[in-house]
Amino acid sequence: MSKRPRYNVKTLLDLGCPSDDGVRMSTDVYLPDGEGKWPCILIRTPYSNNDPVKKIPLAKEFASNGYAVAIQDVRGRYDSEGDWVPFFNEAKDGLAAQKWLAEQNFCNGNIALMGRSYEGYSVWVSTFGHHPAVKAIIPIVALPDPVINVPWQNGSVMWNMIVWATFVHG
Repeated sequence: MSKRPRYNVKTLLDLGCPSDDGVRMSTDVYLPDGEGKWPCILIRTPYSNNDPVKKIPLAKEFASNGYAVAIQDVRGRYDSEGDWVPFFNEAKDGLAAQKWLAEQNFCNGNIALMGRSYEGYSVWVSTFGHHPAVKAIIPIVALPDPVINVPWQNGSVMWNMIVWATFVHG
């Protein structure tokens, strides 16, 4: 049985994806170094799109197997413009990112949305726009509803969420 070809990976850093209101969202893209258009994976994160421990190795692994991977800093975080208000802009900004990605010359029109934790929430909420290029979603340990689940659970304060908010908001 033949194996799928593995590709070298090329990187496009800090591409500017516009939101609907003109805010520039920084997007790093990892591509198979070959001809053609590729199915895409979109990860939107408040934790930095150039994380050398988690994000970059994952992106390179997918890209070496024939997927384009776009990792985007959400509005107001790291290299993206605007103000970050947790959970507030993820639906509309996620849909804008899907539209932008589908229009790129490396995208074959098929997008999967992927993310863990907050990133997973951004997956869920951005699907309400029903972009036709989105063919799969992979939310991992995602909050179903930040109003109910942050910072409360069953009527008790979740101290780990207070620590999380302090960590990511500074």
